[in-house]
Amino acid sequence: MSYILDNSPDRKVIKTIKKLIAKSKEANFAVGYFFLSGWNLIKEKLPADMKKGFFNILIGRELDFPTFKEISTGYKLRIKTKLLEDLNGELNNENIKNLTGLYQLIQDGYIDFKVFTEGKLHSKLYLFINNPSQLEDSEEFTPGAAIVGSSNFTRPGTETSKELNTRFTDREQVIYLYKWFYDLWNHHSEDFKDDLIEIIKFSNALSPRKKNPFGKYVSPKTLFKYLTWIWLKGRIDPIEKEDILAQFQLVGVLNAIEIISEFNGCIIADSVGLGKSFIGAGLIEQYITGDLLEWDPKSYGIDKPRKVLLILPPALIKQWRHLLFKTGDFFSKTHNVKLETENKIVKYQVIGNNYAGEVHFLSLGKFGMMSPETLYSSDFHKDYDLILIDEAHKFRNRATNRWKNAKALRFKEKNDQNSFRNKFILLTATPINNNIWDIYNLIKLFSDNNFTNFKRRNIQLTKLFMDYRDIKIKMKEDDSLEKELAIKAQEIKDDVFKKLIVLRTRKYIMDSFGENGKINIRGVEYSFKDPIPDKITYNRKERKFVKYYEFVESLEELFEDLEFTFIKLYSSGYVAFSGDKAVDEDSEDSKIMVPIGGILKFLLVKRLESSIFAFDRTLTKLLIKNELFLKELIVFIDMAKNLNSSDFLNELKEFSSGCIKIAKKEDAIKDFEEDDVDIEEGRIDPRLRMIINLLTYNEEELIQTIKNTCKKESDFYDYCDTTDELDLLISSLRVGLNAFKDELIRDKRLMTDLKVQIDDIKLLEQSGMPLVVGEFSGGAGKVKIPVYYDPKFQQLKDLIYDDINEKKFIIFTQYRDTAYYIYKNLLYWAKEQQKTLTYLFSKEGLKIKIVTGDLNQQQKENLIERFAPIANNSKRYFRSDIEILVSTDSLSEGVNLQDADGVINYDLPWNPMKIVQRVGRVNRIGNERDVFVKNFSPGVELNAIIGIIEKLSSKIKDITYLVGKEFYILSEEEEIRHETFEKKINDLASAKLSELEKLSQTGDAKYLTDIVQKEEIEKFKLLNFIQAELKLRKHDFDEIQQYIDKKKTLYTLTKNRDLFRVYELYRGTTKANQYILTLEGKDVKETTCKVFKDLWNVEEHDGEFNIKIVHDRIKTLDLYFEREIMDKYKGMIVQKGFLKKLLVFLRQQKLHKTLDEKDIDRSKIIALVDYLPLVEMSTRDIGDFKKHLIEKGAIDKNENINTLPILIEESYAFLNPGSDTNRRLYYKVLGWAGQ
Repeated sequence: MSYILDNSPDRKVIKTIKKLIAKSKEANFAVGYFFLSGWNLIKEKLPADMKKGFFNILIGRELDFPTFKEISTGYKLRIKTKLLEDLNGELNNENIKNLTGLYQLIQDGYIDFKVFTEGKLHSKLYLFINNPSQLEDSEEFTPGAAIVGSSNFTRPGTETSKELNTRFTDREQVIYLYKWFYDLWNHHSEDFKDDLIEIIKFSNALSPRKKNPFGKYVSPKTLFKYLTWIWLKGRIDPIEKEDILAQFQLVGVLNAIEIISEFNGCIIADSVGLGKSFIGAGLIEQYITGDLLEWDPKSYGIDKPRKVLLILPPALIKQWRHLLFKTGDFFSKTHNVKLETENKIVKYQVIGNNYAGEVHFLSLGKFGMMSPETLYSSDFHKDYDLILIDEAHKFRNRATNRWKNAKALRFKEKNDQNSFRNKFILLTATPINNNIWDIYNLIKLFSDNNFTNFKRRNIQLTKLFMDYRDIKIKMKEDDSLEKELAIKAQEIKDDVFKKLIVLRTRKYIMDSFGENGKINIRGVEYSFKDPIPDKITYNRKERKFVKYYEFVESLEELFEDLEFTFIKLYSSGYVAFSGDKAVDEDSEDSKIMVPIGGILKFLLVKRLESSIFAFDRTLTKLLIKNELFLKELIVFIDMAKNLNSSDFLNELKEFSSGCIKIAKKEDAIKDFEEDDVDIEEGRIDPRLRMIINLLTYNEEELIQTIKNTCKKESDFYDYCDTTDELDLLISSLRVGLNAFKDELIRDKRLMTDLKVQIDDIKLLEQSGMPLVVGEFSGGAGKVKIPVYYDPKFQQLKDLIYDDINEKKFIIFTQYRDTAYYIYKNLLYWAKEQQKTLTYLFSKEGLKIKIVTGDLNQQQKENLIERFAPIANNSKRYFRSDIEILVSTDSLSEGVNLQDADGVINYDLPWNPMKIVQRVGRVNRIGNERDVFVKNFSPGVELNAIIGIIEKLSSKIKDITYLVGKEFYILSEEEEIRHETFEKKINDLASAKLSELEKLSQTGDAKYLTDIVQKEEIEKFKLLNFIQAELKLRKHDFDEIQQYIDKKKTLYTLTKNRDLFRVYELYRGTTKANQYILTLEGKDVKETTCKVFKDLWNVEEHDGEFNIKIVHDRIKTLDLYFEREIMDKYKGMIVQKGFLKKLLVFLRQQKLHKTLDEKDIDRSKIIALVDYLPLVEMSTRDIGDFKKHLIEKGAIDKNENINTLPILIEESYAFLNPGSDTNRRLYYKVLGWAGQ
């Protein structure tokens, strides 16, 4: 008799199975797969008197895994992995109890398992023998019952799904099925009982406190996609800038993205000329175009457009605007870019197909003039999400206003470190000047107050720096501590710098990205060489140069009384240099104030080092300016002799206006901007400044009164209308006017004497007039260029004639005047050498050209292409028509001139990195020639410079701020001495590029070299493998998204015996780090993502799978991770002093259950107790904290507690611990491969 079972209410399959198995002596199941859910349904119905061998389960092939071969071992392997996967889920107590029972029954022999090995077993059989004796042929009754049909051995298959099965008891059919089952069992299957016992045992399913070490089995290619997606954070699509950025720059971009995503900021400090601005531009474009959603406030529910702020030195704003919006390399022309200027901020609105954003430019000077409160009131912190600061070393002093302003932009909500974090990109070639705390202060610009992201890695950042400081202090008395200092510096480099800074030198780039002396840039192989420079001296013996040398040697004496008084008439009269120990930038104490007169002497004589013409030209401009002021002053003094008070004040107003016009007209002071020195621009109205300066000769009290009451010129005249001291005031002004006149007359005489001596050095025509070889535009008119008896230029001519004839080269100089001087004199001289310097002549004229800042971008690009058509892929010029190019430092950055044979540095910048910039225009990666470098080194001019400096140092405290900090000549421990300077200049003139990079690293900076994570290079190689070799795109990873969302552990078995395992380490809810460990034989090693690449082509294992061996190998890796890696993260800060005292007290209060809940928020006590062990504060920070509590009345000056509720409230407000104080440390396994 048969009966249909389809899981309808009265025809449930499971109901029949339970009924039959309870009365059976033997049960035999042939099913597509064994599921624990099926076992849970029948376990309670097993007969109490069942005997060993009662239950046989034959598992068939009903698993869809097409990559397995149709062989028994492959199928058996798949059954194992599937069962391991089932046991990887969260098993409740009931399931664990049921599984334990099953495990025991298998071990005791009551249940046996086999695997069918010949193809698929589609049908399902549930055979129940309740009368075994009836199996004999002589018997006539049925031996039992059977169910055959579609239902698998699962809860849905036997209870809820729509199925179709038949139950019958017909003797003949039951016996046939019995024989059919045992034919398969005995002849077409393999034992699986022992395997299943191992699976249950080593899956840890019976030990709920232990993790299942296996996971879900997938193919090697699926695991490859899963791991690479997570490791690269889904950034799979091709990098759009591969045709713009070199590989090392792309790695820099990827590295910076990783760093900023984790720490909210990154310091990009590659050596000069390696394209930091290109890396910054790439990051800006990726953010604006929506490729960095984790940086976008919209991803966190803040509805606003993406905005970027670039804070730049004024001279770089144009360069950045050109790079981002005019080269076509970034924000291509297909983007709709709109420009406007508002409140001194240049704004670009960028609109693309699927995005919109804004990029704003603000000068560093204007930013520094603001205050944090101004920024907050203007919503800078809310408007901007990404802030890029170029020349970020100007922000290393935490006492300056600019540093405080930048720090104020960290959080979207004012001072709320739990709010959205804005991101920072800091660009600087010199992140450390001399002091390692420079880096600490830069890090504070984008870190929260307690460096939380470092604490997650168990790095106590402040303590590291303070330990270094303490060792350095002790080392002053004990030189033997130098090794200890180096060890601590290495620790800081490994734990801090490598996590935040991208810093590569040329040598590192070549070593890391080069092969066989070549480096690949945009598909082209290039070489890179480090030329050995020639130091060129010009102490010539010829008689015609005697007057030149006599003039230079007497310069120190001639300069003795020269003060350049006219500058003091309309300015503060000082150059301001920031001091490292400043308290407030707005305070006079926060700056080193150096008189302009002394500094101009130094800068003027430094121009002499460049050329006699640059010195002559600048001195002439200063003399002219002095004369103009003197004439204006004399006229006013004569006219005002007999004027009454009212008329005097009216004429004074006209006189002030006239002086300001003179000051602005061809300002001689602006020439010194080429020297990288900023003249202090007073915040006082210059007309008011002039009045105050006139009073300095007589009335200090009046000066202070005017400073207190007047902010602009009109305030002064209002004051004159009301003061009772008008007569005294006007009398004092008359005294000041006459004193200024006397000083201007003195300066005129001294500068005229200097001019007379310079005229004696000029070559004269027969008429007695100076020989003029050309002219150039000087702003106010044409400037004539004479010929001097100049030993330096004579040396240049000899060099060209004898040494580098037929060579193409560029001559660099710091100064525009020197550039024109060289250019015009070369033209004049070369015309006389037509028979010997034939290569310089063509039908179009001489092949000598000049580039200065006077040229517009198109003119400059035209000359660059003409000089180096090959390097610039010129379509207009097929061969060069320029052989000698004279240039200021306007060509020392961002251009490619590698068609040239060499570089002549006609003068030497005192910053070694500027020399690297110059030579780097020609000695670029890709120049196959041996590039020559000729460095002119001063002789007697250097003596004059040192003499001036020595005189200045006797009058001006901390003169090293000028010659050391601004020009990078001296480190902090060096004194100004003749021998020191001479050696430094000689070192500059003789050093190779790699040596110049080292010369720029003095003091603590010597520890800051080649900082890049090797992992980032491997990530780039992995990404390149995905994109270039495999041609995979983001949509090819759709299949693994189901695993990404749940962060499942995936694994695969391969024929590679080595095993690797990928870990994520968490502290609380935040990922602290990630690691890859590999087991090679018995050795455990940390490795990189390069192991992922092998998964794509590796052969999948299809043989026997020894679970115990694999389990033990996995356990070896897990134990190593727990003991060698996790243990490093388990420590916490051991607080001392006041913080320890506060923590102990609050812990006691936390345990006190009788606190008045109305006055005290217990949740804040708990938060503080959890948070204080994490707090990282410097001595200064702790002092600020105590001062705050004292001012609020929480404690007294002896740290005694006054009021508990106030202590808790104010501690919570100051420390702002937030809600996430979860410190639990644990790890997840993303995946593994091997066997």
